[in-house]
Formats: sequence, C-alpha cells, structure tokens
Amino acid sequence: MSGRGLTSHLPRWKVSSDALLGPRPLASLGGRMRWLHRIDAILLLASAIAGIATSNADAGSTCDARYRVGVLRNGGSELDAYVCDVGQLIRWLHLTPQAVVTQQGPAGDLSDAFTVTIADESGLDRPLVAEVYPSAANGPVAHVLSRTVLRTRSSNRRWVVPAGWRTLDASEEIPALLRKLGMFQSAARPPSPSVPAVTSPTPNPSGRPDLVTLVFLVAVLTAALVLVRQSIGARNRGTP
Repeated sequence: MSGRGLTSHLPRWKVSSDALLGPRPLASLGGRMRWLHRIDAILLLASAIAGIATSNADAGSTCDARYRVGVLRNGGSELDAYVCDVGQLIRWLHLTPQAVVTQQGPAGDLSDAFTVTIADESGLDRPLVAEVYPSAANGPVAHVLSRTVLRTRSSNRRWVVPAGWRTLDASEEIPALLRKLGMFQSAARPPSPSVPAVTSPTPNPSGRPDLVTLVFLVAVLTAALVLVRQSIGARNRGTP
C-alpha cells in the first residue's frame, strides 16, 4: 500500500475512534443523572402517598364523642384515659337497660374496691360512678352509686342507669382498658403502682397502614436514596 493511501485512511480511523470513545463518559454520566432523577421522583411519590395515607388515617381515627374513663383503687391515685367508645365497659359493668339491679349488697368479703368513673368529655351529662369489686368472695360485683343518665352518641341512645348492685359475669375477663388503668383480681399479680395513664388501643378499621409503618417505609426509601447517591458520586469522582 502506498504512503498516500495509508495517509488517506488515517483521518477516517481517527474520527471513528473519537466517535466511539469520546462520548462514552458523557453518556455514562447522563445515564447516572437520569437514574438520580428517577430515584428522586420515586421518593417524592412515596412521600406524597405516605402523607395522603396519614391524613386519611388521622381522619378515620377521630370520633364524635370522647369519654374519660378513670380507675381509682382505694388508698391509691386515679389513672385515666380518653377513649371513643365505652360499649365494652357498659356491657361488662351491666349498665344496660336490661341489667338486673338489686339494692341489697352481696354477702361475704368484697376484697379490693375500685372506683370507675365514665364521663362524657363534653361535660353535658353527669359522670357515671361505680364501685367495682372484681375479687369479691361470691363473684365480682359492681355498685352504681347514684341514678345516672347514660348516653351513647354513636347510636344516639339515651337511658337511665339506676343505682344499685349488679352481679358481673365471673367468666369474663376484666376489660383491657380497666386492667391498664390498674384494676386486677386478687388471684392475679397486681400491676405496678407507677403504671402511667394510657389510652385504649384503637383498631384500624380501614385496614390502611398505620403511621409508624409509613414513617418506617419513608425512612428506608430515604436511606436507600442516600446510599445510591453516595455510590454514584464516588463513581463520578473516580471517572477520569
């Protein structure tokens, strides 16, 4: 091959080599930047979804009427909590209109006494006060101290709870809320006197993730984004 022919081929070979090797770092950097934008978009979408779900969960957790429930053990201090529904307490304490009420107290030792107070937070109705004896010798009993009008706003019901004694169902456990507020039976181990006031756990009827789960998911996505950005940044710094 002549020198002229070799020289004529050199520029085309050089141009072809630049076309193959020159754009590669820029294309690689552009691809990494596109991945960063995609990850940012995913994190933004996840945060928006978490915010919407949280607001919906908060809206679903509100209630029209809140009740204050207090438990006072003789010789101790009262612990209380605010709940949206007291239906379980009403049934367990036999405060329904169908409950059998007597004016004669039970025979035998009544053992530990707990004063339970159920009050509407609005203050429109007088609080219902009952002395509960879960460890009485002849079975648990409750004594409503005075005639009280009880109302449940959820079902718009209103009835009179007469004063007197009620025999509780010994086969039923003390409601979880009352146990958390310090009520116990003598056969069971009493809770620590320093138990703080707690609220009754409210189930999530909507089935949506709760706030803790949403916060955890956002934290995981954020940590993943930071790691990816650090990895890409390290690669960019190492690219000539």
